[in-house]
Amino acid sequence: MHVSSAAVLTPVGPFLHYVAAKAALESYSRWLSLELAPYGVRVNAVSPGRVATPGGEATRERWARLNGAPSQTNADDTAPLGRDGQPDDIANAVLFLVSGRAGWLTGSNLIVDGSEFPRG
Repeated sequence: MHVSSAAVLTPVGPFLHYVAAKAALESYSRWLSLELAPYGVRVNAVSPGRVATPGGEATRERWARLNGAPSQTNADDTAPLGRDGQPDDIANAVLFLVSGRAGWLTGSNLIVDGSEFPRG
């Protein structure tokens, strides 16, 4: 199980190094899943979007400062579902992927972002 980021869907300037590393992790996960599938080992990734955590808030404040924008400490007005993700939202996705209920999933990337990032 790997943890990537939904930010890979829409790379942003100052965090390009982070997004590039996460994109590489997603590619690695897909290829590793092919290598390990014959042994019954499943490899998946989860890609969280904006999650309400102290680290996430600090990153968003830094991003706002770098861009001269006002800090947004919550996503109530901008998130499609009207709220930030919660750590439990991500934990539940991970629990599903490692459970037997996801027994035929390997090489998958579950995007858990409340549709924050556009899909192409």
